[in-house]
Amino acid sequence: GYDFDVYFEVNDDDEEYDAKEIRMILKNAIDKHAGKYGYAHCEDSTRVLRIKKIDHFGSRIIHSCEFAIVYDCGNGQQQYIRYNKNKNNYTWEYRQKGFGLEEKADWLKKNNLWQDVRDYYIDKKNYNQDPNKKSISLYAETINEMYKMNHPR
Repeated sequence: GYDFDVYFEVNDDDEEYDAKEIRMILKNAIDKHAGKYGYAHCEDSTRVLRIKKIDHFGSRIIHSCEFAIVYDCGNGQQQYIRYNKNKNNYTWEYRQKGFGLEEKADWLKKNNLWQDVRDYYIDKKNYNQDPNKKSISLYAETINEMYKMNHPR
């Protein structure tokens, strides 16, 4: 299967809702409609809400979608809603810097290598044997590896 990611940017500048309320609003909205389109109920993961379309006969995931809720703080900083399963609470956390991924991706695009990046990423996804390795990790690996292979030192 394949997966895709969706980012919802919160526009609650007055902070009328706490992190849990925002996450539950989205989770309930997704759950209300997911079943109509063959998806299972929303899974509440650490960083995202996830729905999966499952082929029960073939015992496989056809595809999944991950929904992250983010807030753009300005100055290149962003927060996301994190679910701490051990404490059973929801908090706003700063996203870690992408280890220069954006700058490397920009360089690859400017140097007409983006189609190569896309092809390389698809190969990594298709041949990935680690069910615990998420697409964001494969993307980061792709960007770093393609940058190292092509960037003059």
